[in-house]
Amino acid sequence: EINQLRLTAEQVYEREKQILLDSRNAAITDRNEALRKNRELQDKYNDVSETYHTYQNTTSTKISEYENTLKLKEFELERTGLLYKEIAAKYNDCAKENDKMTKKLEVLLEEYNSKKCEYVNEVNALNIRVRSLQSELGAVKSGDDTVRDIIQ
Repeated sequence: EINQLRLTAEQVYEREKQILLDSRNAAITDRNEALRKNRELQDKYNDVSETYHTYQNTTSTKISEYENTLKLKEFELERTGLLYKEIAAKYNDCAKENDKMTKKLEVLLEEYNSKKCEYVNEVNALNIRVRSLQSELGAVKSGDDTVRDIIQ
């Protein structure tokens, strides 16, 4: 019976030893797998980190470029606004001057038309007078011719 107990104890010991060895081997395999996954994750982290830093630098550069472009565009907009105000003021001055000139032109046209009517009337009166004087001259010439004929 002691041999039987010893044999049973040895079998239990061997089984326990085998279970512990299997557990140890499984734990080592799990540890190695975890270390491998950790290395893979660390490599991925390093890649992502490098990509992030590259992206961050690129983004910072682009932001700086856009800020500079924005400042330039703001300057151009301000300059254009000032030019617009200046041109608008000059336009308004020219419009006022144009209105003055238009009124002067209207007055001058009225005067011109008035004078033209006066001159036309005067020319017509002078034409009538010339015709009457020509008639008189014709009458005087024919009277002169008559007097000459009589004298001769």
